[in-house]
Amino acid sequence: MHIFPKTKFPLGLDISDHSLKAVQLEKSGDQIRFKAVSRVVLQENTVRDGEISNPAEFQKSFTKLISSPKYGRFEVGEIVACLPDTKTFIKYIELGRSEDIKAEVRAELEKNVPIALADLYYDHQILESIAGTSCVLIGAAPKALVNQYKAVFDELNLSLVALEIEPISICRSILAEESPRFKGSFQKNYGILDIGSMHTNMSIYSHNTLLLSASVPITGHETTRLIADQLAISYDQAEKAKIICGVDENRANGVIKAVLDGLIGSTTKKIGDIINYYYDHYEHRGPLNCIFLCGGGSNIKNLDKILTENFLIEVKKSNPLMNIDEKQSVVESIFMDIIGSYALAPNGEQGNEAQNIARQSNEMAFSTAIGLALRNIFIKD
Repeated sequence: MHIFPKTKFPLGLDISDHSLKAVQLEKSGDQIRFKAVSRVVLQENTVRDGEISNPAEFQKSFTKLISSPKYGRFEVGEIVACLPDTKTFIKYIELGRSEDIKAEVRAELEKNVPIALADLYYDHQILESIAGTSCVLIGAAPKALVNQYKAVFDELNLSLVALEIEPISICRSILAEESPRFKGSFQKNYGILDIGSMHTNMSIYSHNTLLLSASVPITGHETTRLIADQLAISYDQAEKAKIICGVDENRANGVIKAVLDGLIGSTTKKIGDIINYYYDHYEHRGPLNCIFLCGGGSNIKNLDKILTENFLIEVKKSNPLMNIDEKQSVVESIFMDIIGSYALAPNGEQGNEAQNIARQSNEMAFSTAIGLALRNIFIKD
């Protein structure tokens, strides 16, 4: 059993199959800054498809994560963690006021989730009621997974304040609309493409709420491995090639682009299907204003340009520090340090460009952890 001191704001913990990422924030006046940031790579099969398959190794890695931060010092008694998007369900529905909302929520889950209701934790939130229509957001997760996470943190003597569905946390970090300080219009619509090392997800955010979320067939690991296998180069070399060349036909004579064309094509088709679903079911909410890229795997050069040309919608890299007030010098030192050996070493213009992209991609890789850490700050505000 481990004893950690308590602090004012809980630690945000992003759990993936590949790593643990932790962010703790502090607030002074109206300024939100980093208190501590850390990341550890997990041993293979410690977490598998979102499930903690080796609790003892997970606890060992978590203790290392907290005791050896890359920046600052953690004070941990409470945790806000995320549930993997591959294991959760989230959907927005509109119902007439006369309908039995609880019954409709159950019916929607039975129709869309291949798990018995008795084996799910689920809830709904009525976002607003307009002209006889109730706007309802549904969320669900397997009881076995939630109970597993709770048991692990109980063993660490930590209080699990909340388990969030991952797209909710990401929205909180990359969208200005999620901040209590936001004074603009809430009428915009966004796509959010989160490309992780092992899983990728596309969400639709409309008028200040999530509507839906779906898996997409591309991952950061898969793109790097494809380049390495096709060109018979090392994984690290392939990662550099992905960052420096990507789908830019003017880099490396277009060789990397040619390798990735098929994967990008299937990804584009799936994104198109999700966008079409949005327009088929939610056309009255208006067109998508922008698609944001986030996640550590979104560092494929020119991916934003290719997607913009395909969908005629602006696609751009997200800023997970949108709602953080940290000095740029501190941000750069944190995220260049975290990537360690992942940072690119070549001298000259290409090396500098690659390092800037690598730093930015690592900021985006922390989108979930930052969003989790912001949760209680925003609730308090």
